[in-house]
Amino acid sequence: MTVYTPHMIQALLDSKGGLWLTQARLAQYQAKLIENPEVQLWTCSTLNPATLLSDSEGMEYNCLETVDLQHSSRADLRDQPLPNPDFAWYTDGSSMVVNGQCKAGYAVVSLFDTIEAQPLPPGTSAQLAELIALTRALELATDKRVNIFTDSRTPELWQGAPFARRTTLVPEEPTSQHRLN
Repeated sequence: MTVYTPHMIQALLDSKGGLWLTQARLAQYQAKLIENPEVQLWTCSTLNPATLLSDSEGMEYNCLETVDLQHSSRADLRDQPLPNPDFAWYTDGSSMVVNGQCKAGYAVVSLFDTIEAQPLPPGTSAQLAELIALTRALELATDKRVNIFTDSRTPELWQGAPFARRTTLVPEEPTSQHRLN
């Protein structure tokens, strides 16, 4: 089968797929579209999606830039630590079953201190616990210069366009890297 598309599918999956797909889903698409010998993907330059817009004459369309724009909550947010922070905090959230009962909790810690650690209601998922941990760290970091680190990909997957529609990530002030409103 030959598929003609105005998008660079392989480049999108390789460089941007992780923005909106889980690793399992990304691997599935790569297996079905990229590594499948029965499928050939061809970029068709004669159909530019930008030409389908009303005032798009002469407008250049770059698929990778469009994906970056759509899956970034803000152009001015970076994934680099603040220089010379007052604190470095680490977050974690988890959920497990103990004696048939679901237990969940989160923690915000520094290298030497526990900033906050709390249990969460039964039935709280591990992903929600991770997000609660990050949210609490952001709330506790108000008016402080803090680098907040997490080992979870959940906030990364949620920070893009779908998450931005639910919650806005905005800098609170120059010393705050991110703030959930």
